[in-house]
Amino acid sequence: MRYTKELREKAIRDIRESGKPLLEMAWELGLSTTTLRNWMRAADAKAKAQGSVRKVAAALSSEKVSQPSQRMRLLIHALEQSPATIIVTDADGRILYANPKFVETTGYQVEEVIGRTPRLLKSGHTAPDEYKSLWKTINAGKEWRGEFRNRRKDGTLYWERASISPVFDAEGRIANFMAVKENVTEFKEAEESRRRMEERFRAVVTTLAEGVLLLDAEGRIVLSNTAADRILGHHGEPIQGRRLEDLNLRWLSERGETIARSALPVRRALERGEAVRQRVYGVITPANQMYWLSLSVVAVPAGAEDASAVVSFSDITERRAGEERLKLVGTVFDNSIEAVMITDGNNRIKAVNGAFADITGYALEEVVGKTPQLLASGKHDAAFYRDMWKSLAAAGRWQGQVWNRRKSGRLYLAWLSITAVRDAEGNISEYVALFFDMGENRA
Repeated sequence: MRYTKELREKAIRDIRESGKPLLEMAWELGLSTTTLRNWMRAADAKAKAQGSVRKVAAALSSEKVSQPSQRMRLLIHALEQSPATIIVTDADGRILYANPKFVETTGYQVEEVIGRTPRLLKSGHTAPDEYKSLWKTINAGKEWRGEFRNRRKDGTLYWERASISPVFDAEGRIANFMAVKENVTEFKEAEESRRRMEERFRAVVTTLAEGVLLLDAEGRIVLSNTAADRILGHHGEPIQGRRLEDLNLRWLSERGETIARSALPVRRALERGEAVRQRVYGVITPANQMYWLSLSVVAVPAGAEDASAVVSFSDITERRAGEERLKLVGTVFDNSIEAVMITDGNNRIKAVNGAFADITGYALEEVVGKTPQLLASGKHDAAFYRDMWKSLAAAGRWQGQVWNRRKSGRLYLAWLSITAVRDAEGNISEYVALFFDMGENRA
């Protein structure tokens, strides 16, 4: 997140005036302690540099340089050793003095800039209106603060954070201007890198099929992707700034029972850092649309600027419906009074039910991997089986009477129905056979 100058200055002022611990102020301002600490360090360094410069300015305006004093020498030494870039100009903006840090930062030697204006540093990246505002402010006798993207002598660009103030003579007229500038290139580049990373992150998150929410320490949504908006029934309606518990949603447990919104695991993640992974919840949206979600909540490690928890959820409605269908099929399979036998495409037995064992006398483990040939009675010729397979290949089904043999060796007449099951490519993947004992033992 990019913070405004006003927010930065207000935070520093509040910390200094309140005297509260940094952690408490971070909590009140909604910022991280790392951010506040960095701002305070930068402000202290800047204040220190400006303090030394103002002392020098006062000395320059009240004492004659031709009559140096011990005090003047000390002040000039402080000016020369300042970690900040310092420029002193006349009232028309022509440079009278530049310290060694200026030389180090810009690549210009002092003799190259004396008598010239700071315009030699302009890169074209600062709007003309910004310069107009600068001159209007300092000519009114006020301090101006802002940032420049300037150009070094070698053509490379750099960022400066500047404070420019007027220096008054004994009659109260503006005699000079003094600029105290800090090279913030690394900070700006890091900020830009972070911004690009955030943009890439948002682009990736937006395209995910999985719903994603980022929550702040109070549980308010600071980011949601398209999938989350769609699944939660708020597509086109902003949910940023609201809490997940406050959305007009009805939540269900995995067993389908209504649960309180406060029972969602979000609060535990925020307050105690507890992670919840792939827990199943049902949700009914404002449009009365029902979804089953596999929901995870993970607390973000301390120090993250914006988010305190990540909530992610997958729409498993179709999968759950499929599981329910399979469960129902399994119940029918297990409790059918007809024998059920399933073989693969090569006619190897994959599964049989309890009725199969009751009728044939064979247990599941005795027949898996074998072919239905083990039930053959010997009463049907090859032509009978050729016609059966021909019908299965052409119509995908066959039914009729067939003599089979039990494990005990006794024969029985069965009514047999066989259906061919095809995969997505149209190839036969399984055969499902259902049969029952017609009750006539002719052996």
